[in-house]
Amino acid sequence: MKSFLIILTLIGLMGCGEEKKPTPPVDVQKISTVPSKKSQFKVNLTWEKGPVADKFSTAKLLFFDKNDASLKGVKMISFVPDMPSHGHGTSMDDQKIVSGKEPNEIRVENVFFVMGGPWVITVTAEINGQTNTAEVSVDVP
Repeated sequence: MKSFLIILTLIGLMGCGEEKKPTPPVDVQKISTVPSKKSQFKVNLTWEKGPVADKFSTAKLLFFDKNDASLKGVKMISFVPDMPSHGHGTSMDDQKIVSGKEPNEIRVENVFFVMGGPWVITVTAEINGQTNTAEVSVDVP
């Protein structure tokens, strides 16, 4: 009888507690597509790793014209994360901007977000001799 009560108590305790929802993996791809300020290009940003706070993230950028045709000869000038709600940016000392596999592809490695929250990334690129910027919003967990 004592064993039965112990087992019944243990079974009852197993049903108690909050149900925890699974946390999505950090490296799930998140995609944003935004036009540049003067509509000279569109940038499609895909997170290959991250975005995540306090660790390095990697972004892949694809550049298109306003008719969605791939652009060639893209020269990436800068990729600047900023947190307007806090009035600060982040260290870009380790950031690496490299050409991708496609003519319209740029990879940005070692992007570092100092904290979670809403960030705005200003992408500056030169295409056919014209420099323009686009802003991509990202919520970093």
